[in-house]
Amino acid sequence: SGAYITDSTSNANNGTPTGTTFSASAQIDGGRSFNGTISDYIVAPNSASLNIINNNLTVEGWVNSPNFSTTVAQWLVFKVQHTPGGGYGFGFGIGGLGISKPVLNIDGVNYQAGATYSLNNNTWHRFAAAFDSAINNVTFFIDWPPLGNPTPTNGSALNTSSTSLSFATQLPGHPVADYLQGSLDEFRV
Repeated sequence: SGAYITDSTSNANNGTPTGTTFSASAQIDGGRSFNGTISDYIVAPNSASLNIINNNLTVEGWVNSPNFSTTVAQWLVFKVQHTPGGGYGFGFGIGGLGISKPVLNIDGVNYQAGATYSLNNNTWHRFAAAFDSAINNVTFFIDWPPLGNPTPTNGSALNTSSTSLSFATQLPGHPVADYLQGSLDEFRV
């Protein structure tokens, strides 16, 4: 616990928690719990090391939720400029689609996994999404192996975002943003 969340890499992308609580029962050295409200999130300042590099992106981390089958958007990480666009987000239950699929948002377009999942609530699960520009698709993982077939993308070059990276919400402090109810641990971008 502490005043900020420490980045374990040499990039020093430390995050500042707002309202979250430390959870010792996480996967590795404790994580953070979020209550799904406007007052719980983490923000790491903008950094070139958090941008999409060479048109490739991998996002992964441990997630524990009381409701993995929710149809309410649960953003895990989000780094998107809404004007003029660009960036990425990763979560589940996005857009009220009523389906249990993880989603990777790239430059405002939601890419969904090729298969649904059924997960035990209140249990830690490893979520990951990898965008590979060389073969032009996104591959999703939950607890490994890949979840369905890779999802084709539109093939356009990815834009960078000059906004901060947020955890457990898409827009920190915004009253209509989508906030995570659950816990996160060991996220990597």
